[in-house]
Amino acid sequence: MLKRLGEISAQAARSFGDKTALIVGERRFTFTEIDQLASQLANGLTANGVGPGDRVTLYSGNCWEWLVSYYGVAKTGAVVNPINVMLTREEIGFVANDCSAKAILASSDKAEALMDIRASTPLESVIVFGGDAPTGAVSFDELLANAKSRFAAPAGNNDQLSTICYTSGTTGHPKGAMLSHTAVIMNAALTGVMHRRVAEDTVVSALPCAHVYGNVVMNGCFLIRNDPGFTAAL
Repeated sequence: MLKRLGEISAQAARSFGDKTALIVGERRFTFTEIDQLASQLANGLTANGVGPGDRVTLYSGNCWEWLVSYYGVAKTGAVVNPINVMLTREEIGFVANDCSAKAILASSDKAEALMDIRASTPLESVIVFGGDAPTGAVSFDELLANAKSRFAAPAGNNDQLSTICYTSGTTGHPKGAMLSHTAVIMNAALTGVMHRRVAEDTVVSALPCAHVYGNVVMNGCFLIRNDPGFTAAL
């Protein structure tokens, strides 16, 4: 059984290799490519001071960069903090302060707001998807381009914190729900079993990856096993 989120993309690459893992618009990614990109990002994040236990926020709509960021952050041993793309800059500031986020990866349309709040939060790195980034931020594409495609993940336990997901905050400020590696992996794998997912399936999803169920669907697709008799990596 997998013990940590950072192992998911690597196992999927071993199982499926050059099989298509993700289709975004006209672009296709294999399982091997996703894992290599995640390793490149993990190396880039490590070079920027991100390590085990650090909180790293993901602030973007669905895109291939979001998925690579999720697995890249997980590889470093940092805690993933996926947030709603519709949050305002004030709400982002609250979340960043509440969970002590050290870095944030975001779509380019969010860069200006993030630079505005950076000074009032613990954020040390603002990484912007694409090749261009405002002064003081880091380009996601450049971070990948300058990093190796192999990453040695640090050791850790499956009961350690893997994810902080914030509630909708309908009665006040959002609350950060703290989830272990086992909790996230088992939820996704068992949902894959419940849906009777097999290696030949193609899943179309409009759910935001940052949403708790969108995350389950995404991870479930990577947890399917290629071995006869298995429907998920339990």
